[in-house]
Amino acid sequence: MAIGLAFLFTFFVGKRMLAKEIEAMNKDLSHPEQIKKFKVIPKPLSIQAGELTPNLKVKRKNVEAHYEKEIEEMYP
Repeated sequence: MAIGLAFLFTFFVGKRMLAKEIEAMNKDLSHPEQIKKFKVIPKPLSIQAGELTPNLKVKRKNVEAHYEKEIEEMYP
């Protein structure tokens, strides 16, 4: 599957903007509360994929199972 240049640009600019927002929020938090690592997934969580309940609550076990590889890469 080919990924368009516009998508890549938007993805990386968006990730950089998110990192700046997280950095700003972290200033008001104690060290244990701060976000230290994060990854942006390429698609929103969905009910159809079993990642959200009908009330849009996150099904943590399903999300952790679905993104196990990405989580392991963050915490080797």
